[in-house]
Amino acid sequence: MSAQEKDRPYHVLIVDDEEDIDILTKQRFRKEIQAGLFAFYFARNGQDALDEIARRGVIDVIMTDVNMPQMDGFELLAKVRTRYPNIKTVMISAYSDQQSMQAALNGGACAFISKPLDFGVLQQTLRDLCP
Repeated sequence: MSAQEKDRPYHVLIVDDEEDIDILTKQRFRKEIQAGLFAFYFARNGQDALDEIARRGVIDVIMTDVNMPQMDGFELLAKVRTRYPNIKTVMISAYSDQQSMQAALNGGACAFISKPLDFGVLQQTLRDLCP
């Protein structure tokens, strides 16, 4: 089912301690946001992300950085898998070594995206996860 066939957009939570990701995402996905295909929310660390999920009630996809203060992406991934098993998770990291990628996938992530963030790859990943 596509977002157009749904009665609501896909809700995507981006978790990254770098605030510039907010502006870049909103610019890159401007058309999709205006068309009602996606709604984006932002959190600075894993704990903020859990608070945002509880506040929103509906998150379809989490795209999280690995290295963040308070709670890193791997800890967030584990908590989301336990508390919210229907939320799809994508890990994002500047450390794109095989060990990190494998740990993310073994932990339940649907995908692993390397930094610097390629918004074309991000867009394709969202299309794949939110058909």
